[in-house]
Amino acid sequence: MDSLNIIDFTKLASQQKSIQMKMRLLALAHFKDGHSR
Repeated sequence: MDSLNIIDFTKLASQQKSIQMKMRLLALAHFKDGHSR
């Protein structure tokens, strides 16, 4: 789980062209911040 703390999902999402992948990365960022849904 420590390796997930290093990744900036929000930055990765902003670089994506695919809307579907962008939403997945933003969801991971949301979970990483401690939110559930």
